Parts: sequence; structure tokens; C-alpha cells
Amino acid sequence: MHSVGGFLLGSWANAHWQVGYEDDDVYWVAADVGRLTFPIQAVVGGLACGMTVACFEGALDFPTTTRFYEICERHAVTKILAAPTLIRMLRKFGDDLAAAHPLPGLKLITAQGEPLDGDTFAWATDTFDVPVINAYGQTETGSTWTYPVYGAEPLKAGSAGTAAPGHTFAIVDDDNNPVPPGVKGNLVLTSPFPTLCRTVWDDHQRYLDTYFATFPGSCPTNDEAVLDRDGHIWVLGRADDVINVAGHRISTMEIEAVVTSDPDVVEAAVVGVPEATKGTVPIAFVTLRSSCEDGVADRIRALVAAEMGGYARPDRVYVTPATPKTRTGKTMRRLLRDVVVHGGPTGDTSAMEDPSALEAVTDVVRG
Repeated sequence: MHSVGGFLLGSWANAHWQVGYEDDDVYWVAADVGRLTFPIQAVVGGLACGMTVACFEGALDFPTTTRFYEICERHAVTKILAAPTLIRMLRKFGDDLAAAHPLPGLKLITAQGEPLDGDTFAWATDTFDVPVINAYGQTETGSTWTYPVYGAEPLKAGSAGTAAPGHTFAIVDDDNNPVPPGVKGNLVLTSPFPTLCRTVWDDHQRYLDTYFATFPGSCPTNDEAVLDRDGHIWVLGRADDVINVAGHRISTMEIEAVVTSDPDVVEAAVVGVPEATKGTVPIAFVTLRSSCEDGVADRIRALVAAEMGGYARPDRVYVTPATPKTRTGKTMRRLLRDVVVHGGPTGDTSAMEDPSALEAVTDVVRG
């Protein structure tokens, strides 16, 4: 549960500092209304700042791949908030389509909801010629709390910037000891702020046990991160997305970042699956810019081995036309793991936007 006043204040701050409200702005929050990002940035934050807010219904690749550009053109959109998945989808549609739909009025793209890899950041920056702000927050925090302040702080590809005013954090090891810059650790919040959730409905003890027992005195994000020497935060992904391969603890998000650095790869998802000798092995699913698959799997496996070590090399690389996603654009890695391990989904699939993507993945895995 969030407090009314705190939620309003934090939402206003997000739209003010992250997006940089200007009188002529038309702000499009290209997020599903069922995701907390939408009320934070659009319904509460955008309107609290007095911004004109654009909304949409449906999918951004249907009925045609031009829908994103058409909405921007029709409503003279100046600033966009989107998940990195949407930006990768636009990249997959190709540079020619983007060139055919220039958006001269666009001033800013801000991305949140999942890690923004460096290649996607660079593509969006070059293609739209605007700043791309990578922001980070959670449902529990009620707002994004680390990002480069619009127009005031330098942008780094893949970084979530610095903590917004009023927020303090630490990166600690599993024993709650701070780690030095450049060392991966657990990202925790070290002091309260207005938008931090106050309790769990009708179960305050659950709230205390979930958020304040693991790292006493701090609230865990359950994400891993690295702090660079300039004080910028690099969020690596969920701490529970760490797999153990032959005694090596590896973040699947780190592997994905290496895989997407291949110029032919638009999107990647890595999952860990059981294996008799190593305990767990990484499996990569990739979507390519073109239909040519020659040598891609071997090249990706070699790239990961060179960047991270042989233990991180994907055991298999599957090239798929798409991956199953929720309606809010998040890749459903659980279903990818199910297809490899069980041959199909074992749990609920009602949140999936396009069932044909899962069918395509299943066909590829079955060969």
C-alpha cells in the first residue's frame, strides 16, 4: 500500500525531473494501463505537472508496424516513456521504416521496466536524435528513483544514472557489507522516502518480513547492481535470475547484455535449465534483425565465452521470430524455461499478449 500524498509527490517528481515538463509537451506513456508505470507517469505524474498526456489501446505492432510512428505523428508527441522491449521492437522493424517516419518534434525517450542494454540505447539515440534516459524503480518504491535528471546530468549507455533527490542507497554483499565501485552486489535502499510502500494490505508482518528482514536497516530491491566511479548505478537484473553453472554464479542479464552486443541480434533472453554435470546451463533465445541465421549460434557462444569466460557460454542458442511477452512488454522467461525443460508451459499463460510467439518458440526448440 502507498500513501496518497507520498504517491502524488513522487509521481510529480518523476514527471518533473525524469521527463522535464515543458508547456508545449505531449507526453506519451506507451505502457499498459495495468502496469503501475502508467498511473505514476501519466494519470498522476503527468497531469500533476499539467502535461498533455497521450494514451493508446492495443498493440504497437498491430495492425501494421507503422502504428507507433503514426501515433507520434498524429498527436505531435514530444516525449515518450517506453519499455526497452518496445525500442528493440522498433529496431527490429528496421532503419528504413524509422527513416520513412521522421519525428522532428520528439525531444526525449525515457525507458524503464527492464535493463536497457547499450546497443539499444545507442540505436535509439542515433535514430531519433534525442536523449534516451534509462530510469529504474519498482512497484514497491511507487516511483522511479534513479535516473539522469533531464537536461542536467550526463547519459551513459546502460546506466540508470544517479539517485534522485531524497533517495539513498547502497550496494552490499550477502552479509550486508558495502562493496567498492566496480564490484557487483545487492542494491538496497537505506532510508525511507514518500513513495515507498507503507504496508501490505491487512498483513503488516508480511511487509516487515519481506522487505526488512534480509538486510537489517535497509529495504532490498532484489536486484543486483554495480556502482561506477562517477556514482552512476548499473542495474544488472534480478538477484533471483542468478544461475549457478559448475560453481560459478552468473546473472542471466549479464549474458543477455553480451549477446545483444552482436550486431545481428535485436533481442535476447537467457534462462538457466538443469543439467546433470554442471547443475545448470544457460540457454539463449535470440531474435535477429534479418532472417539469415548462418553461423549466428556459434558466433554468440564464442562471444559470451570471450567476454565472460567459457563457463558462461550458452549450451544452446535458439533463433526465434519472437519471444512470449506479457501485455506490458516483459519477456516471460518462465515460459521459455518450461518449453526447454518440459516441452511446453506448466503454469498460467493468461498474461501473455501473443500466444503465437510461444508456439513459434516451441516449434524451434522441438526442431
